[in-house]
Amino acid sequence: MHRFEPFPGLRFSRSHISCLDDVVCPPYDVITPEARAALKARNPSNIVRLEMPDDDPDDPYRGAATLLDAWRDGGVLQRDHSPALYGYRMSWTAADGTERRTVGVIGALRLDSPDDIEKPGILPHEQTMPKARTDRLALLRATRANLSPIWCLSPTKGLSDLVPAPAHPVECAYDAEGVCHQLWPIRDEEPVAAICDAVAQGAVLIADGHHRYETAAKFRDLERASGRGRDGDHELVMALVVELCETELAVQAIHRLVRVPDGYDLVGALEPWLELSPTEPADAAIEARMAAAGSLAVVTKAGTWLARPRPELVDRATQPGRRRPRRPSRPRGDLPARVGPLRNRGRGRAGRGGHPAPAAVGGPDRVDRPRRGPDAAQDDIFLAQAADRHGGPRADRLSRAQGPRSTRRRSTSRPSAITSSPMVRVG
Repeated sequence: MHRFEPFPGLRFSRSHISCLDDVVCPPYDVITPEARAALKARNPSNIVRLEMPDDDPDDPYRGAATLLDAWRDGGVLQRDHSPALYGYRMSWTAADGTERRTVGVIGALRLDSPDDIEKPGILPHEQTMPKARTDRLALLRATRANLSPIWCLSPTKGLSDLVPAPAHPVECAYDAEGVCHQLWPIRDEEPVAAICDAVAQGAVLIADGHHRYETAAKFRDLERASGRGRDGDHELVMALVVELCETELAVQAIHRLVRVPDGYDLVGALEPWLELSPTEPADAAIEARMAAAGSLAVVTKAGTWLARPRPELVDRATQPGRRRPRRPSRPRGDLPARVGPLRNRGRGRAGRGGHPAPAAVGGPDRVDRPRRGPDAAQDDIFLAQAADRHGGPRADRLSRAQGPRSTRRRSTSRPSAITSSPMVRVG
């Protein structure tokens, strides 16, 4: 049974920051050098200076730690007076005009240990890159804070209903895609206990934040090896947990660019597997047409087609006890020698814009974060987890949650799950 618990977030102080839109940013992995410069110019307290540090050219990670201390000591960031879970809501208008929203909760989630291999509490499903892991670990070791949460999906039915609506003003920010990100503390014992119990009922799936998750696990191992034991804040990672249900998630198209030789009949090559129907040229309404037909879309210079898997192949693939169907026979000579490279034009992600990203410490963030849909909007809550660099663990935590990432091309609204948010968990 994994733990999900409240913590006191470190958030932007309203006495120093009048508009959270100016201090949040997209997830680190979608921020270009140009975007980083623009974010820093927007406000000197923009969280991008911690998420992608460059103030100290000799040691950017040390520079981030120094800046975090300065913001905390100067009152830019303030620690909440008591532990809390943090409700997180993203609201947006879908392409078809429907008003959508995603509601989740940010808390401290216990990391899995090797002992949990038989019954894991957290289920990753993506490979990670060494360079990104090294970068995130160096930042975590220097700041000792989770500057952005991972985004997880819980199979527990009714979790969304357990998140109480705010009874007071909430932190609010709009991202570049118009997604509204809202954050509020939840401290009453009854809803906190109910939410923690619900999250503990089953394993959660990582929707976004695999590098941050692996980095947190590595940091935990290093802390254990240094003698800090198995009962400190290093055992936890800041996480936004959203119920895995249709009302809370919007899975959008995954755009791929396929390069084929000149004159190659791509549509003909796909016909053995797919039923292709000509449609109007690709425009802003193409995704709505795809949704209505339950299809993919194939777009070429010659035209646009809606593509659905052939029923006989679906039947054969879904019948219980049947082996997977063989591909329809087709001479290999009819296929291009090289269909590629495939370029991902926006990973499919659960959530409307996308996974939470680094933005503001203490409130939802907003920024052009090329990520996926609203889930890509910069709705970070900056829930971070940190520990005192000068001795024992600290009780204060910065918690930052980012908005969900969109499943289109990398958009800037992610807690698509979560990138930055206005809180940090220090431990």
